[in-house]
Amino acid sequence: MYECREYLRKKLIGKKVSVTVDYLQPKSDQFPEKTCCTVEAGGQNVAIGLLERGLSKVVRHRNDDENRSSQYDALLAAEAKVGIIGIGLFAVAGKEEGSHTQRVQELQGDLARSKQFLPPEGRTCSAEGIVEFLTSGSRMRIYVPKETCLLTFLLGGINCPKGALAGLNGQTAAAAEPFTDEASKFTRKLCMHREVELEVEGLDKLGAFIGYLWVRPEDGGRHQNLSELLLEQGLATLHFTAEKSSHYNHMFAAEQRAKNAKRNIWAMWTDTDAEAKEEEAANQKTERTVAYKKVAVSDVGK
Repeated sequence: MYECREYLRKKLIGKKVSVTVDYLQPKSDQFPEKTCCTVEAGGQNVAIGLLERGLSKVVRHRNDDENRSSQYDALLAAEAKVGIIGIGLFAVAGKEEGSHTQRVQELQGDLARSKQFLPPEGRTCSAEGIVEFLTSGSRMRIYVPKETCLLTFLLGGINCPKGALAGLNGQTAAAAEPFTDEASKFTRKLCMHREVELEVEGLDKLGAFIGYLWVRPEDGGRHQNLSELLLEQGLATLHFTAEKSSHYNHMFAAEQRAKNAKRNIWAMWTDTDAEAKEEEAANQKTERTVAYKKVAVSDVGK
């Protein structure tokens, strides 16, 4: 299944395709009604591409059944050819081709296991991954093929608008912040099911990785820092921890450009808001002071 998904992801992600509706499959007790189509990319039937790699099989129809693919004969021919070669689903039992199992390590909520993938203190590590799922504009699930692990990743150096907080009995405990949907859509368009580069700096208390994510724009240019892109669009604000990052100057400049252009979050920004923000940041950076007091032990229980 993983090889099949990867073939489709690499071939189709971000591409324009031609779709021909062949028939409607009526709903059943277990499945809803389905629209069955022939999908072509670059003039090639995607289903035939799967068959040629032994990643699928043709659904058989009765001779009098007209609910079939418009290229049914071509599909049967491709299946017959790959059946002779014997690869993928058509491999002879016992051969390696027929026994590929993709084992994935789940790191969510496991701080101890996550630490095994973290570099020594004071250093950062880089890796390549595929974004599998997004929960917000700055939080996502990423699969790292080299380590065969699935992890939660948080964008560093920024505050992204938070979504609604669910409460008891399906009630909403806290409403979503402004521009939550816009930030999520922006990140999804750039990242979803795409290959990205991770720069990990640390972990949170639940084992989620914190760092910077580098994405390639749709025009195929150089990789760009997603935190910086969100700041540029006014869909995030700088977090004080960004000052420790080597990317701080670029991120600060991006936020200033968004402020000057009054984009999204900054549409109603005023000088008064700026002063309040600076005061809040100063309070956050104030180190905790410890006041020791002498006490007397009055009782010791078992």
